[in-house]
Amino acid sequence: MSEESRLERLKSKIKQAFAEAEYPGDDQILYDRDHCLECRQVAADFQGQSWPQMPFKILRFNRESFGSQFTPEGFRFYLPAYLLAALEDGDVLEYTLFSLLPLDKPDSVARWREKVQGLSAEQRHIVREFLDYIKEERPAQFLPDYPNSKLMLYWPDENDQTL
Repeated sequence: MSEESRLERLKSKIKQAFAEAEYPGDDQILYDRDHCLECRQVAADFQGQSWPQMPFKILRFNRESFGSQFTPEGFRFYLPAYLLAALEDGDVLEYTLFSLLPLDKPDSVARWREKVQGLSAEQRHIVREFLDYIKEERPAQFLPDYPNSKLMLYWPDENDQTL
């Protein structure tokens, strides 16, 4: 299968897996949305927006905020938009990859689990398929310093549903 057809199939699967995702509500997108000027801007950019219609420029502009400022509900709802944007843009890809893996800090794994536990088995599988695609088709853009064993631990394949 060519890379282009694999890419198009992956995009279609992402859209399908998240098609029924429900908007979390304006107050459930970000932590501390009124805490700082940047937080208010990010909230304004995403408020009322459905993930399929998110403008690429907003996703790209706010790529650094996705992993850290979004609540679990906001993260899960906008994840497909970021996965799709990451397939088109290296800068978005870098931050999306980091948002999919916990940092090496004590509370990071618990916070990461809180974000991903609400994903369905199909959605988790699509994230794993996305990571496998990047690792295989764009190895230079994959997280080279991140041990593959952690990838397997945090995004198991369809035979292992533990998170």
